[in-house]
Amino acid sequence: MLAIWQGSLLRYDYGLYKILFIGSLIWIPSLFGGGTAVAYFVPRPTRPFAVTFGTIIFFGGAFAQRMEQKIPFSEVKPVKWYSDLAHLRRKVGNRPVLLVCDNAFDQEYNDFDQEWAVFFLRHVNLKIPAYYGYLGGFGSFMQRAKSPSESAAFVLVNEPIEGAIWKNERFSLLELGNGPKLFGVQGAGLEELNGKPFVWLGNKPTRFLLISKNAQTANFSAWLTGPSRPEDQNRQIGISIGGNTWQVEVSGVLSVQVPLKAGLNYLDIASQDSSTVSAQSEDDPKALPLGLWDYRISNREEVSN
Repeated sequence: MLAIWQGSLLRYDYGLYKILFIGSLIWIPSLFGGGTAVAYFVPRPTRPFAVTFGTIIFFGGAFAQRMEQKIPFSEVKPVKWYSDLAHLRRKVGNRPVLLVCDNAFDQEYNDFDQEWAVFFLRHVNLKIPAYYGYLGGFGSFMQRAKSPSESAAFVLVNEPIEGAIWKNERFSLLELGNGPKLFGVQGAGLEELNGKPFVWLGNKPTRFLLISKNAQTANFSAWLTGPSRPEDQNRQIGISIGGNTWQVEVSGVLSVQVPLKAGLNYLDIASQDSSTVSAQSEDDPKALPLGLWDYRISNREEVSN
């Protein structure tokens, strides 16, 4: 029944392999055979009690070990999240796909997502910027894997994103143009103001996730606004990307050129000013010095209105 479920209904061939080979034919008979052999060392009158007691200790120890390793019993990840990826071949054809499974989206299951995405996308031309988990442990071998030389036409990320050309509960597929794309922001107080995106900018960096098809220099722009330090005309802004860090003095509009590599880029922006607004918590957006409104990324040649 398990084999029919995994092999026929889910078409999960790796699960079928584990059931038919690793599970049923090797370790399950060995486990019961070993337990039976050990039980014969116990005198017959007390054997049933010893076997029962030993079984309780065995499963109790296994359960304690799993709890210590923090295996998520309460969370079930459906195989369908990953098996859905096998159908992307119809949408992308032979065009290269950049697979980005990054801890910016999920720190705990970053490697898990990548491993199963690679498996179900084995018939797709994948470009993988970095390997994690088991794949990362064999990094020198994985670097020999075939990878298309042309630039990626799509990017697949392990995060549901609005505006994707395809997505399920776990992944999103975005089509890449020649221009860079901003598809995620990590910071305090993400909001929308007058139909435009707004994020509070504090002394802790706010991270903007950028995807670029090719290595290029792009322009990041945003309006600066905020309730604190209204007497200041100029604001000190710290910027960091790709190991490059610098500080600029801005009044009204932030417009800065940033170098992008092909693939995923992190743009970190922080205010160098201190807040004069009192708040109960440092994480309270009202305590942050200013905000970025209508932020966007564009080609260096483009003129933003």
